[in-house]
Amino acid sequence: MSAEPNTPDQPSGTSLPERKPVRLLVILAITVAVFWLVFRKVNAGKTLDALMGSDPGLVALAILVSLVANTLIGADKWRRILHGMGCWLSFREALFIRLGCAPIRFTFPAKSGELFKAIYVQQNQGLPFLRGASSLVVDKLLNMWGMLFFLFVGIPFLGEKVPMSAVVLPVLFVVLPMLLWMLRRHVYAVLGKLHGRVRSLAEQLLSAFEEMSTARKIGLFAYSVLFQVSELVTSYILAYAVGIEPSVEFRHMFIIVPIVVVLASAPWAISGIGVREPSIAGLFYFYGYGPLEKSMAVGILVSAVEYVCPILVGLPFMPLFLKKIDIAWRKPNEAPL
Repeated sequence: MSAEPNTPDQPSGTSLPERKPVRLLVILAITVAVFWLVFRKVNAGKTLDALMGSDPGLVALAILVSLVANTLIGADKWRRILHGMGCWLSFREALFIRLGCAPIRFTFPAKSGELFKAIYVQQNQGLPFLRGASSLVVDKLLNMWGMLFFLFVGIPFLGEKVPMSAVVLPVLFVVLPMLLWMLRRHVYAVLGKLHGRVRSLAEQLLSAFEEMSTARKIGLFAYSVLFQVSELVTSYILAYAVGIEPSVEFRHMFIIVPIVVVLASAPWAISGIGVREPSIAGLFYFYGYGPLEKSMAVGILVSAVEYVCPILVGLPFMPLFLKKIDIAWRKPNEAPL
């Protein structure tokens, strides 16, 4: 008897996330072009001097804060989301998945490498692929809402001007999604008229939200806010490490960091590189901090601390992570039926 064909929520061996060379080259070209344009206005030599002159103790502290959040807290948060879906993943395994997938998810545009997590839990925990993908959708939305929560806190208490993006982003990523969620039955109906499978895909990707209790959603949102505090703290520490003038006030982090995080999530950037750095420099300049070269140095350090360091820590775990997916992938075909 031959093995059963793949179902819609079970990816075939050829559906693993793959980098398309042309798209990758375009993204790299855009990133290089952005840095070329930026360093026509910003002195590259002075930026390098600011990086070399940064306080190593404060940089080490920022790395510690980032790694604790990105590994321990991030793994536990995703584990709790899976528990709400009836998948009882242990903390140890969630941490292993988080570490092993880090080099993959941070090097794919828009962190699409996260789908390897869904493949892993499908193959090793029996959770259907789209259900696993739904847990990732919940995780990312909670992170985004947790970060934009700081905008809602920061704007009323800042007592001064705010960038227009501080008003537009909450509307796009908070108000609009909430309206769509409240009208989801009508949205599903419209999608169903376009194509039945599109509706089915949307329903499955949002299934985790549907089945979680309100209390669990509130608890996970609070946990996401705690998780995102780390990025505010890390950026603040690195601003001090570089020596931004005048000394940065923490209250401005409530505006600067959420805007940068959302902009750096653009699908045409790998880990936000090429978007994050000039965004930080521009927003620091908006609030009177400088010089621009030091602000650019902060942006480069934030990218290194928040994204490059987790990749380096995860590299030793990646081969075993991929091997476990590969072994599990082969089992249904190798096992006698």
